[in-house]
Amino acid sequence: MFKFNFKPLNDNTSGFRFNTRHFSGIYRKRKTKAAYRVVQGATFTKIELGKRVVYLEHNAPLRQLWNW
Repeated sequence: MFKFNFKPLNDNTSGFRFNTRHFSGIYRKRKTKAAYRVVQGATFTKIELGKRVVYLEHNAPLRQLWNW
Protein backbone atom coordinates (compact mmCIF):
# COMPACT_ATOMS: atom_id res chain seq x y z
CA MET A 1 0.00 0.00 0.00
CA PHE A 2 1.35 3.42 -0.96
CA LYS A 3 1.13 6.45 1.29
CA PHE A 4 1.77 9.75 -0.48
CA ASN A 5 2.70 13.01 1.22
CA PHE A 6 2.29 16.16 -0.89
CA LYS A 7 3.81 19.61 -0.32
CA PRO A 8 3.59 22.74 -2.49
CA LEU A 9 6.64 24.09 -4.29
CA ASN A 10 8.39 27.14 -2.86
CA ASP A 11 9.13 28.88 -6.18
CA ASN A 12 5.54 29.73 -7.28
CA THR A 13 5.47 27.20 -10.12
CA SER A 14 2.57 24.86 -10.83
CA GLY A 15 3.40 21.52 -9.27
CA PHE A 16 4.15 19.81 -5.98
CA ARG A 17 6.72 17.75 -4.08
CA PHE A 18 5.83 14.22 -3.06
CA ASN A 19 7.21 11.54 -0.76
CA THR A 20 6.33 7.87 -0.53
CA ARG A 21 7.82 5.04 1.40
CA HIS A 22 10.06 4.06 -1.53
CA PHE A 23 10.88 7.29 -3.38
CA SER A 24 10.50 11.05 -3.41
CA GLY A 25 10.35 13.62 -6.17
CA ILE A 26 8.79 16.65 -7.82
CA TYR A 27 5.91 16.98 -10.30
CA ARG A 28 5.66 20.11 -12.49
CA LYS A 29 3.50 21.37 -15.34
CA ARG A 30 5.21 23.53 -17.93
CA LYS A 31 3.55 26.36 -19.79
CA THR A 32 5.45 26.43 -23.09
CA LYS A 33 8.04 23.74 -23.82
CA ALA A 34 6.93 20.16 -24.51
CA ALA A 35 9.30 17.19 -24.71
CA TYR A 36 9.23 13.40 -24.51
CA ARG A 37 12.39 11.93 -23.00
CA VAL A 38 14.13 10.55 -19.92
CA VAL A 39 17.23 12.33 -18.58
CA GLN A 40 19.43 11.14 -15.70
CA GLY A 41 21.29 13.71 -13.65
CA ALA A 42 23.40 13.70 -10.49
CA THR A 43 20.40 13.98 -8.16
CA PHE A 44 17.24 13.19 -10.15
CA THR A 45 15.93 11.14 -13.04
CA LYS A 46 13.73 13.45 -15.10
CA ILE A 47 10.80 11.97 -17.03
CA GLU A 48 9.30 14.45 -19.50
CA LEU A 49 5.83 13.64 -20.85
CA GLY A 50 4.79 16.58 -22.98
CA LYS A 51 4.26 19.56 -20.69
CA ARG A 52 4.28 17.38 -17.58
CA VAL A 53 7.58 16.56 -15.87
CA VAL A 54 8.29 14.13 -13.03
CA TYR A 55 11.61 14.29 -11.18
CA LEU A 56 12.46 11.14 -9.17
CA GLU A 57 15.27 11.45 -6.64
CA HIS A 58 18.05 8.84 -6.74
CA ASN A 59 18.47 6.55 -3.72
CA ALA A 60 22.09 7.68 -3.27
CA PRO A 61 22.37 11.05 -5.10
CA LEU A 62 25.78 12.47 -5.97
CA ARG A 63 24.58 15.97 -4.99
CA GLN A 64 22.32 16.65 -2.03
CA LEU A 65 19.37 19.01 -2.26
CA TRP A 66 19.29 22.14 -0.16
CA ASN A 67 16.28 22.43 2.17
CA TRP A 68 14.37 19.36 0.88
